[in-house]
Amino acid sequence: QQAAGAKCDLRHIVIFPTKFAACRFLNVSTLRYNCCVSQRKEIAMGLDMYLHAKKYVEKINWQALQDNSDLSYDSPEAVFSKWNEIVEVADMKDIATDIYGVNVEVTCAYWRKSNMIHKWFVDNVQGGEDNCGEYYVSHDKLRELRETCRQALFAKDPSLLPPQAGFFFGSYDIDEWYWRDIKETIKKLDRLFKLSDFDKLSFYYSSSW
Repeated sequence: QQAAGAKCDLRHIVIFPTKFAACRFLNVSTLRYNCCVSQRKEIAMGLDMYLHAKKYVEKINWQALQDNSDLSYDSPEAVFSKWNEIVEVADMKDIATDIYGVNVEVTCAYWRKSNMIHKWFVDNVQGGEDNCGEYYVSHDKLRELRETCRQALFAKDPSLLPPQAGFFFGSYDIDEWYWRDIKETIKKLDRLFKLSDFDKLSFYYSSSW
């Protein structure tokens, strides 16, 4: 309520009528902030799924050492340039003083609340343990997953990839989103199989929620 002639700046005041015929006033900027925080919390919660690719990059060019007896492990000519580039970018060249190479890890596939794919990893890779751990996934297992997705999609048979219930795991319905996730999984895996250095990569699956 306002006195006669008083001005109300609607940019800053929102009125929420209640069943008690009263009004509550709230600053709009506060309302927007609370809504944004609430939305961010909702977005952050849920099943996140990661497939990581790891590759070992050698440091020492053993062939160069064999061909030239004047070279040593510390000779620039005996160190692969790719190893130099990696440790320099990571600002770790002064730390990496041994003869060993470096392991590089990247996320090569990501899913959000694709609980049927997560269930497959749990059952076929993690030994039934759904504990947010990181698990090695062989090349054969990745091919098996792709084939299972293809069969389920072709036969429209969700029993091959049944949804899994869980805390904020997403929908359990067999709907267009379910089939879309399966199609996207096939695309993600096909892209990996086409990589020229696929055989040199090792893969690990992890999840969080």
